[in-house]
Amino acid sequence: MNRLIKFTIAVAIILRLIGMAPAARDVAMSPIRMAEGVVAGVELYNLRKVIVMEKSATGRYPDRAEFSRLIQRCFRSRLKAPRLDSWGQPYQYRRLARGFELRSTGPNRTPGSADDIVMTWRDP
Repeated sequence: MNRLIKFTIAVAIILRLIGMAPAARDVAMSPIRMAEGVVAGVELYNLRKVIVMEKSATGRYPDRAEFSRLIQRCFRSRLKAPRLDSWGQPYQYRRLARGFELRSTGPNRTPGSADDIVMTWRDP
């Protein structure tokens, strides 16, 4: 009887630990999710460079429609033009009083949430 109780307790503990452990799929996808965020950050950085160069050339930041045309004009290949982030959502551009903001909505694809990747540029 004592052995049966010990065995039952051991099985209960193991089942509890298994329930606490992250799923194998989540562990396997973690590096991929991290890479998606890095790619979005690099693309935001490249977009920032193009927008700052445009301001140097024209004296002002583009509006939203000009932003879309600027992306198409400045990237050699339409396939390489960063119009969509790693999660298939369009990059968001917003002109500020003295700069601009670029945003990826992140993995949950919801604007303004905690997982957004945001790059803000303000004029010195």
